[in-house]
Amino acid sequence: MNRRQDAVRQRPARILRVTCDRATARGVVANELHRRGYRAAESGPTPSGGERIRFHWGSPVREAVDDILGIAVLRSKLRGGPHGFGVVTVELAGVAPSTVITVVLRKGVFHAATVREVIDAAVAAFAAAGTLVDPGTAISSLDLPPA
Repeated sequence: MNRRQDAVRQRPARILRVTCDRATARGVVANELHRRGYRAAESGPTPSGGERIRFHWGSPVREAVDDILGIAVLRSKLRGGPHGFGVVTVELAGVAPSTVITVVLRKGVFHAATVREVIDAAVAAFAAAGTLVDPGTAISSLDLPPA
């Protein structure tokens, strides 16, 4: 595997285009993240007039304590999810009837597989609801500007 493939696999991001309003798009993606244990930490406008939401999994303090006690991996195996602190940003832009959704893993290399699952589940949820969706291609968060 070359460096480019490694970056796409370990630092996933995807730009989706859907034919629905921002509120619906936000709800679908947020639901998939919440189902996997992420919580909305902060939100605000983007410079281009869109909306950015940061989702956190765990906390930096808990990660440090788990590392000291050596229980981070055990805890993730019991919960069935990633371990360590993770940050995912979701950006929503566009004018109705279409919305551009950018999902990016910003921190937490152990969250890569879960973020890919979230993206795939969101695409499936849009398709099941009859929403036209362009799933884009898998890219690396390194290809996007920092949030």
